[in-house]
Amino acid sequence: MPSGITAKLVADNIIDSIKNGKESLDHKGSLGNMGAACIASAGYGITQGSGVSITTYYCT
Repeated sequence: MPSGITAKLVADNIIDSIKNGKESLDHKGSLGNMGAACIASAGYGITQGSGVSITTYYCT
């Protein structure tokens, strides 16, 4: 998730740079404000496998 958000911010900056003809860093994001999720599975089939999910989000 964070890598996708970071990629979008970079792409938006590149688009702005091309449109304006000068370097743009207007689009910014903090990794501390981004949640993340991971899903892992092992085994085979719907009844023979196992899985786990992990989610994180920084809260103040």
